[in-house]
Amino acid sequence: MKWAAQFGISIHDFWAMTPHEIGVYVSGAGKRLEREYKRQHDTAMLAAYLTSRWVWAKKVDIKKHLITDTDKPTKAVQTDAEMLATVRMLNTAINSARPQ
Repeated sequence: MKWAAQFGISIHDFWAMTPHEIGVYVSGAGKRLEREYKRQHDTAMLAAYLTSRWVWAKKVDIKKHLITDTDKPTKAVQTDAEMLATVRMLNTAINSARPQ
């Protein structure tokens, strides 16, 4: 029952499982935990590497690395007439694609 608590299996499901099913579940959960640990480790190592690059750099241009509002793409503004023309074109395309 300790395994059930550790791996989030309900007590009812735990007692309904065969020993083989419990083993398969525990093995899969262990592999999932290993993948999560490796991903977290890789992320931490990348952060440490990038930090070390900045520490040893002669001059760091922080603005080059930050995303600002001006870097984000802006949405094109459509006039009412352009929007109506687009809707009519889409309606025509949809109606012509339907089987008669």
